[in-house]
Amino acid sequence: MPLLPFRLQPYPDELLCSWLARLAHHNGSGAWRPFLEATIHNRRMQHPMLGMVSYSDELENLLNALGTNYFTAMMELTTLPYWLAFDSPENLDNKSMASNPTRQIRIQRKKPTTHGIHQTGSKHTAGLADTARLCPACLDDDCRRYGEPYWHRIHQLPNVFVCASHGCILLSACPECNQTIVPLSSRLLDLPKLQCSCGYSLGRSQIQPPTIPAMYKQLVDVSVAALNNECRKWSYADIRHYFELKMNERNGLNSYKKILCSAFELEQPPLGQPLRLYINDRSVVTFRPYFSVARSSDFCALMVALNLDFKQISRELADRTFPGPEHSTPRPKMVRQTLTREVARQRMRQFMSEHRGCSPSNSKVLYWFLKLFDEQWLSKNFVVTTTINPTVGQDRKNLIEVFMQQQFSRDKIRERLMNSPAGVRASLRDEVWLKNKLHELDVRKKEHRTARRIQNVASRVIVLHAVLQQILAAQDWPVRINGAVLGQKAGLSSSQAQGAIRRDPGLRRAVEAANESKTERQIIWAARQFQGEGHSISLKQILRRARLPTLLQNFDMARKARDGLSMTQHRDLAPPRPEYCSLTGNTDAAKCAMHPIELR
Repeated sequence: MPLLPFRLQPYPDELLCSWLARLAHHNGSGAWRPFLEATIHNRRMQHPMLGMVSYSDELENLLNALGTNYFTAMMELTTLPYWLAFDSPENLDNKSMASNPTRQIRIQRKKPTTHGIHQTGSKHTAGLADTARLCPACLDDDCRRYGEPYWHRIHQLPNVFVCASHGCILLSACPECNQTIVPLSSRLLDLPKLQCSCGYSLGRSQIQPPTIPAMYKQLVDVSVAALNNECRKWSYADIRHYFELKMNERNGLNSYKKILCSAFELEQPPLGQPLRLYINDRSVVTFRPYFSVARSSDFCALMVALNLDFKQISRELADRTFPGPEHSTPRPKMVRQTLTREVARQRMRQFMSEHRGCSPSNSKVLYWFLKLFDEQWLSKNFVVTTTINPTVGQDRKNLIEVFMQQQFSRDKIRERLMNSPAGVRASLRDEVWLKNKLHELDVRKKEHRTARRIQNVASRVIVLHAVLQQILAAQDWPVRINGAVLGQKAGLSSSQAQGAIRRDPGLRRAVEAANESKTERQIIWAARQFQGEGHSISLKQILRRARLPTLLQNFDMARKARDGLSMTQHRDLAPPRPEYCSLTGNTDAAKCAMHPIELR
């Protein structure tokens, strides 16, 4: 394996992408590319490495050659510890993770299923962000202390838009021209820039520290503490049960949203919408709307709102000063209770006592159950309209009208079916028919999705065929055709273009044929370059410009290309053939061609 001339150690709080980028810069492409070819079998890194990266044998080989391993790199050079602070499985330790046969760090969720590391964290830390963030003051300090800048882990945490050390707003774009400092691509993320291309200096002297709310400063400090917390002794279930008890002591049950809105002075958002805290015109902190889907960024905000710290949480969890969750006995499965007259009467009384002044019909299922099967008791105890109940046939007719509506989506039709009085009555006395109709609706939905997908693929195939012909007819340097190349020119994503190629045999064969003829296209391109320059064409020069080895088959293709261009040039310079035939007296060239003997 090729050895690197310079072996560098990571700086404090440095990201994995920053460490690898420094190694590439210090060793140069002459040493770095052979090193990558020997470890990952590629001349370039095909991932920005901004956040956590899923395990692969190639990545493990690369990290082992650099003196570390996958587990250590994820724990020390990424934001993974921040997410493990609140989403750690019970059996998480160095030995179990290092000895995992699949070599995957997995985060346990509320459900028994697990998610891979590439699904862990927010969009930013999962490597899907537009770019990385930097602190102008840290940029100057790093250059003064280490002689070069680098990316910090703390600056990439979600909901952290202010440097914890200097109080500066983190930058992802130039304040002067709004150009992204270091754009994210499929390659390894480059090191931070000291100056924008517009001439604006990104250092400390140009940036004035803003006024930051005190509660947000605490959120930044808690987020940094979550990243650096090493005394984690709790599991996923323990930490959530702990927060539930703390919230109940504060504001009662289901008070997660109330606590955050009160602490950060937020307005109540619409149902299901995230809570938003605006730091400036470019930075918006978002919190998930429900405790059941809360992640590390939301728990950090909850710690600030409840005035907690990690030392207190560790101490109370270690001492078990609160009742823990029941792990020994599994929760019983929820079984839907059959609705009977006695149960319906009891629930109707409870509903009317809780909703005074409300009509019994607002209870929907209870009202129609009693109206259909116990109307005498319902009329005796509550004020209801004395109307004749519709028959099953009438309900079916009304539901079929809703079912056949084409202006609504399938989900909207299902919602209208189930929420309409006819749908409620059908669920009580005509359940089999209603289930069949809902099944038909699901089948229609799947058929519609399939037809729409086929239509999208067909339209994309037409566009990609046209783009392929444009690429082959262009006079540019021939490239290998793939989904990314076609998608970029067609305005599609690489996955959309690749999916169309995979599903359409004709397009797939056309792409394969174009790639098989890439060597020939390179030779023709090189010969045309010499012809356009007016130079004499030699076979070796053609192959050299085409960047091809001097093989016998390449010489043959170069000779054919040169001869073909020479014939084309002579044909263009030759005088035009007369259309008049002196032997036959016929001016029709097509008829002259029918008498070859006479023309001799």
